[in-house]
Amino acid sequence: MHAYARDFLLEHGTSVTDYDIGSAATKYGVDLIMADIKRDGGPHTAVGITVNVACRVGPSTASPHPNQFLHNKVSKGQAIQIEGGVTIAGCGGELYRAMFIHPMTDHMKKVWTVARDGCLMQQQESIAGVTCSTVAYKIHSMQVKNEMAPYIYHRPAHGQGWEGHQPPYLSLGDYTMLEQGMCFSVEPGLYDPAHGIGANFSDVFVVQSQGPALQMSRLPWSEEWCWVKL
Repeated sequence: MHAYARDFLLEHGTSVTDYDIGSAATKYGVDLIMADIKRDGGPHTAVGITVNVACRVGPSTASPHPNQFLHNKVSKGQAIQIEGGVTIAGCGGELYRAMFIHPMTDHMKKVWTVARDGCLMQQQESIAGVTCSTVAYKIHSMQVKNEMAPYIYHRPAHGQGWEGHQPPYLSLGDYTMLEQGMCFSVEPGLYDPAHGIGANFSDVFVVQSQGPALQMSRLPWSEEWCWVKL
């Protein structure tokens, strides 16, 4: 689904809106997933299924959860985020990638890189027997060291389960001990409203008895994938 959305962006460029990208990718994903779901239209079949891919471009990326309707034209030199979640019978999770469209400033590259590196740090540090607060502290310390303190708006991750957002949290105030099998989002995001850019990756990491955490998706974290030229 993400690959489809990225290909749609590369094919249509600045002729489409973020809404167009999200809608097309959602339709593609629904058709793909429902091909494997037995259903007859009756009660109690095909329940607990959500398939939603959204996209936001420009200033709407500069806040964690924008409240405006996403219908903005894709433009060069902007941040763009492809995001979404899938659940089947209530099980599933979220998957985002923060992408920037060339030309990019050095500041844009730094915000993106520090946000991405926070995700990779979360994967390495999320090990059974470590407290949630310890992982959060290491990520925030790295962000602050890289002069990103003004752009930190929330904790690095929430628990991912039946409710979607649930405890425990990778946050400074959560002293829960990580256990094997715990699932978390991946969101050491950074947001800069003054420049109208933000970078919030997400995925699902599953804590293992020994590190690193298991990444549930196959989506790349690389500059090659996320820095696009139109």
